[in-house]
Amino acid sequence: MHLFKYLSNLVAMLVSVVTISACSSKQNSPNTNSAGVNYVVTVNQDDNRKIFVEANLQLVNDTLRMSQVMAEGAEDGYAGFVHDLQATDDKGNTVNVNKAGRNTWKVSKQVPALIHLRYYVQVGHDAVNWPVSGAFARAYATDKLVFFTGRTVFIAAQGNDSLKLLVKFNLPQNWQVITPYKEVPGQVNTFTADNLGYLWANGNMVGSCATKEIKIDELRVVFAGSDDMQESVDLMGNSLSKIVRGYSSALGGAPKGKLVILGSVASLMPGGETFNNSISMVFNSPPSMANKARWGYLIAHEAFHLWNGHTIEPADQPTVEWFVEGFTDYMSKLYAYRTGFTNQQDLFDQFAYSYGSYVASAGRVSLIDAGQDKGGNYSFIYGGGLTAAMALDIQCREATNNKAGFGEIMRRMYTDFGTTGKPYTYADIIKVCCEVAGKDLSSFFKDYVEGTKVIPLAEYCAKAGLVFANGQITQNPGISAAQAALLEGVLEK
Repeated sequence: MHLFKYLSNLVAMLVSVVTISACSSKQNSPNTNSAGVNYVVTVNQDDNRKIFVEANLQLVNDTLRMSQVMAEGAEDGYAGFVHDLQATDDKGNTVNVNKAGRNTWKVSKQVPALIHLRYYVQVGHDAVNWPVSGAFARAYATDKLVFFTGRTVFIAAQGNDSLKLLVKFNLPQNWQVITPYKEVPGQVNTFTADNLGYLWANGNMVGSCATKEIKIDELRVVFAGSDDMQESVDLMGNSLSKIVRGYSSALGGAPKGKLVILGSVASLMPGGETFNNSISMVFNSPPSMANKARWGYLIAHEAFHLWNGHTIEPADQPTVEWFVEGFTDYMSKLYAYRTGFTNQQDLFDQFAYSYGSYVASAGRVSLIDAGQDKGGNYSFIYGGGLTAAMALDIQCREATNNKAGFGEIMRRMYTDFGTTGKPYTYADIIKVCCEVAGKDLSSFFKDYVEGTKVIPLAEYCAKAGLVFANGQITQNPGISAAQAALLEGVLEK
């Protein structure tokens, strides 16, 4: 429950829970009699779009709620997918629960009190046209599995957000759950989440899954997909292992803990989303070497968000979306090349394509303001952020005789903010870049990040012996020794 210490004194208050009648007789019955269990999640193999939930919650006020994060797009938020919500008190008496606004309910019970909820979530999130990301950021189901983020499933009592939570999954035989929540030793399919934010802001996959696990420093990475994706899961695991090791080496370490990468082949719009310690991806065809350009970028990009965006955490993300997304794009493309996943011309083509996406919308809004409407400025943010990263990489290398560049910028951000847990600001990015370059770069930020001037990619390419013309980047046949050295520093291969 939300209050473990409280529950240790209230074990006698927990009542036996009736088996959910809608669940298949082949499944184990839910059991929330154990002290401290907050949520029991039951998935029926015959209808995996219904996720049954039982919850023991300690009320400190009269409000129940679901997350509001990324809930735009559905009329009633995530609560619109919740059905047959019932509540009883510790004596088994019915407690009235009434809607009180978007994603919130009011409880007719004197508090503090222990309350038991029963409800199910009907997974229909994949039919909603979400404004940013897609069903892969919320919930969807295929014949073989169901994916859901915690925020789409778990109703919580308001006021106990910082307390540890215990979650148990009841699954069909031979099904498994892949989750970043921490395993409870000796208990099958039972996990803890450090707090409500961690419970909500992570993805979970339930089904007959193919898996592969790798370990990098103190980071454990688990890949999972439907059971017909074993070859794809192995391929992605082997490929990403090299890339993530490159990230760890470049930044001086990897975040500790567990990362799960959850992928499936579905008829949904393809894409990916990164959460606290999980990544969700949807593909239209099984990942293979034949289509590596499509999925390689996706896993490399989303994996680097474990550093940039989650460990290196901004104080005000809308003002630095160009950094979070664009710098992650630059890093992921560089390391896909450095680890042999793509070739040099592929890399240059990707840079040129990103610049084209940026230029198409440039001039009407600044990069720093574009994050206020990430969905509307999606390509501008990604392409502009990548171009800014490339330009700063070249400027830093030129100013330091090729001794420091983009890698040093990200290492400093990880050291100063990621490992310390201190959120960074826009001003911090400028400060770090100036210190890495050993010169004042504030005019670059004033013109191209705060202002609406277009970054002159051709000028920066020329410094590294590259030619940008007709939407393409190529190496200058007459490249000088100094330019070649700078380019080699950028590529680092």
